[in-house]
Amino acid sequence: MLHTMLPGHYAIIGQMPDGGPAYAGSAQITLNEGMLELTRTIGTHTISGTGAVEHAKIGEAEVVRFRWPGHSATCLHRLDLDNYSRLSCYWTPDDMTPQQPGLEAYFPIANWPQASADKESKSSANEIMPGLQLTDDTGCYISDGGFVTPTIVLMTGAYNRPALDNDEVLDIINTAITAGCRIDEADEMGMSPLNAAILYNEPDLVALFLRKGADPYLKIASAKPSIDQLNSFEFLELLSKSMPEIDRTTVWLELSSYREE
Repeated sequence: MLHTMLPGHYAIIGQMPDGGPAYAGSAQITLNEGMLELTRTIGTHTISGTGAVEHAKIGEAEVVRFRWPGHSATCLHRLDLDNYSRLSCYWTPDDMTPQQPGLEAYFPIANWPQASADKESKSSANEIMPGLQLTDDTGCYISDGGFVTPTIVLMTGAYNRPALDNDEVLDIINTAITAGCRIDEADEMGMSPLNAAILYNEPDLVALFLRKGADPYLKIASAKPSIDQLNSFEFLELLSKSMPEIDRTTVWLELSSYREE
């Protein structure tokens, strides 16, 4: 899932609203009980804020929305060539409506030369992707050093992502399943691998998880009332109604073969 890919340290390059002065700074994004937390430093001024991953009103793109005192920002997420998250944001103050919003770009520093050297000196045999390590020999959980989340559901969110190798992602998923990792274990947002595959419209993964024993009648336990206590059939129906422009026919076909009469 996207929110689990964002934690890390960043360099910031920005510009004040209405074409104002440029500035530079740093930021750290962490994940605490499913909530993104932002610590942002510009010059000597450090502020804290919160963030969440949301679907844009137009289209199906995921955006990251941050709020810190008196300000709000909307960011697009992309992976760089080393598979680290990069954010492109616009922000506005709450007390004014500028003709042009402020702009910020967040560049991950984990792949910068000194950070890479430090990371290499601490490298682990359990590293599966840049910045991500298995927490132990079972392979059931992944960490970047700041968060821990179930391997299968995180790799479901990584499937078909730009700059990632699908064969490598599938190998990690299959290895975790073979090792006995729980196929229905949800992340901190309450999303199981099966429901994550439904959300991302990945019929191949839906079919894989169902073959491996995922329970489509298992109810989602989420802090979001709109999806809490829905099973996979109900969740797919909700997505189909809320985003009718996305063709989920193949996912429906895969899931329907497991419907109890």
